[in-house]
Amino acid sequence: TSTAEVVVINRSADYLVKHGTPYLPASLITDWQHYNPYLPLMELFGLPREAGFPELLGDPRIWTSLVTVVALTAAFALMVPGAGQDRRRQVAVLTAISVASPLIGFQLTVGVTDPPIIALICLTLALAARGRFLGAALVLAVACATKPTAWAVVPVLAVMTWVGASHRAAVKFTGTVIGAAVVLALAAAPNALATPDAIKLNLIDYPLGTTKFKTVADSPLPGHLISQLGHAGHLTVDALLALAIIAFAAWLLGRPPRDARDTTVRLIVLYAVLFTLAPSSRYGYYAYPLALVAWLALTKGATGAKAQTLRFQVPRLRLPRR
Repeated sequence: TSTAEVVVINRSADYLVKHGTPYLPASLITDWQHYNPYLPLMELFGLPREAGFPELLGDPRIWTSLVTVVALTAAFALMVPGAGQDRRRQVAVLTAISVASPLIGFQLTVGVTDPPIIALICLTLALAARGRFLGAALVLAVACATKPTAWAVVPVLAVMTWVGASHRAAVKFTGTVIGAAVVLALAAAPNALATPDAIKLNLIDYPLGTTKFKTVADSPLPGHLISQLGHAGHLTVDALLALAIIAFAAWLLGRPPRDARDTTVRLIVLYAVLFTLAPSSRYGYYAYPLALVAWLALTKGATGAKAQTLRFQVPRLRLPRR
């Protein structure tokens, strides 16, 4: 059975192949599932179906699961110390725990698109923890060209890079993320910029809940409830979001994160606040802060060293030898 996310990806991929953009204009939108709140790289998960792959291999969930597993494996491989078979076992166990958890496994099964983004964010944090800022920027760019939720990581990690490395490294990191994300998005959807109204409708108006058709996937969270009070409610939510972002920016700059662990804590707070106050949100988005809490638990023991030499002490898992 296809879930709403799978339907959106498949329909957008079909429109992308035919028109060079995944965003339908207002004239073709007849229900809420015609809106596409994703960025162009997300539609790549629907291209196997367009290429004629059989039913199973053409299902976007197969490919979102593959990206999630690969990204998480790479992330844990960066965090687990040592070498040899014991290290490989630890990486495999940590990856299995993550993928089997309800936060990742359940969402992959039903077709929710957040797990690959969460996995790419974890890989970004792991690379940054090792001082590999170029790799972190490129991985984050992929996530940012796939779903808007990944963009919250950019300013937080940029500040960590500024404090842990240098202002020049922070500028290069930020520029690389933005530049690479734009290039990837344009390469995936070369005609998207020719329809700015469709972009605004799908990427801005729909997530803000101001379109004709509303999502049925929302949840009774404060931001959503307040936004239902009409124009005054929307203005109130916008003001609350603005105040929350200003307060977070003051905290971020006043007490900047000095390592990847501090950065993860900041992201947990930021995601929790944004998803609580967003006018069109759902409980499922709390997978982001909760998954990052789990990431801290599975990779706990960060030192206070600078980003270039930051090391994490991952607790060794005692596994029976065969």
